[in-house]
Parts: sequence; structure tokens; C-alpha cells
Amino acid sequence: MEMPERPQLAEKPKSSGLSVVGAGCLGMGLVLGLAVLVMAALGGGTAIGLILFGVISFSLIAVHYAVWGWWLGPRLRAQAEREAAADETLVN
Repeated sequence: MEMPERPQLAEKPKSSGLSVVGAGCLGMGLVLGLAVLVMAALGGGTAIGLILFGVISFSLIAVHYAVWGWWLGPRLRAQAEREAAADETLVN
């Protein structure tokens, strides 16, 4: 008995990684610009500036992680459920 062929899904539009690279460069530029502004504003207080820069950087990273986790988590679960259902229909 032959296994049935997996149904072909509509092709997704091809995308490039340029948007990801662009967003990364923009984010890094903003972080470095913020560091320069903090250092300039604090003048000679290099230690305070570095601590403040670290706190701000960590806060941005934490917010980014939380937002992506909140936004992406349900989408990944839904995709896994769709794939499991598709695999189950192919087996039966």
C-alpha cells in the first residue's frame, strides 16, 4: 500500500534577511548613540555612565525578549498544532 502524498501548500512569498539586518543595525546604532549621549551628559562620571548604560541596555533587551515571547509564543504553538494535525491526517 502506497503512502499518500503530502498536500502541497501555497508557496510563501520569498523574503530576504535584509529587514532583519536593517533592524539590527538600527537597534545597534540607537544603543551606541544612547551610550554617547549618556557619556556626554555625565561628563567625567565614566563609572556612573557605564552603569547607567548597562541598566538601560539590559532594560531594552528585557523588554524586547518579553514582547517577542508574548507575540511569538502563541503563533509557534498554533503552527505546531497545525503541523501535528496535518501529519495526523496524512497518517490516517
